[in-house]
Order: sequence, then C-alpha cells, then structure tokens
Amino acid sequence: MNYELGVGIMNWECRVGRINKNNLLSPVSYLLSPLSRLLSPIKKMNALSIPTWMVHVSSVVEWIAAIWLVWTYSDISSDRSWRMLSWGMLPALIGAMCACTWHFFDNISALSWLVTLQAAMTVLGNFTLCAAGWWLWRSSKISVNNE
Repeated sequence: MNYELGVGIMNWECRVGRINKNNLLSPVSYLLSPLSRLLSPIKKMNALSIPTWMVHVSSVVEWIAAIWLVWTYSDISSDRSWRMLSWGMLPALIGAMCACTWHFFDNISALSWLVTLQAAMTVLGNFTLCAAGWWLWRSSKISVNNE
C-alpha cells in the first residue's frame, strides 16, 4: 500500500514522495525538501483559499495583540485583575494555532490529534474567559466597596 505525502497551502498540494513498507520517507526529509514541494502543483479541494488564510492568520495576530493590550492595560492601570483576562485568553489562542497548523498541513490524518486539542482548548478557553470575566466583575465590586 502506497501513501502520497504532500502539503496543501492556499489551494495547492505539492507532491513530495511516496511511502510504502519498503521505502520509508521520513517526516524530516519531507519538511526539508522545498524544491520537490514546488515541482508538481496539483489542485486540492480541501485546502484553504487565500482569503480564508488571511482570516485565519489575522485572527491569530489580533488575538495575540489583544492579549498584549490587556496585559499592558493591567500594568498601566495597576489593576492586576486584568491579567486574569490575559491568562484566560491563552487557551483560545492555542486552539486557533492548532487550527492553523492543521490546515497548513492540509488536514493530514497524522495530525488529527490537533483537532481534538483544538476542541479541548476551545472548551477550556470558554471556561477560562468566563472565569476571568467573573474575576474582573468581582474585583470591581470589591474595589467599589473599599472606596
């Protein structure tokens, strides 16, 4: 049984080589062979389009910027409770990075564990963001009562 290796980027798959039980192509040689990846482009139906990639990448960049801005606000305002929001945002960022990695490698089954990790990080992120929101609400109530 032969398996073809490839990577899908922006609606193109590039062939790298074939694996069978007599000819094992290592993942390292697969990742380090950019010339062979560029030689035979084949249209792939499940690869992401350029606009979809733009949305995925810009969402990750925006999420990183939001985490940094919230952390900076915490420093400027001297209100450390805002840092909980930054920490609460991290699982969702990890989930987004899992999705981008999964799509970058054209949804290959060897990386299917990323889908599970993404789902787990999304659920965890929802809980941590909820807890961070509660923490901010609670700390604002405490600071109002102390004044």
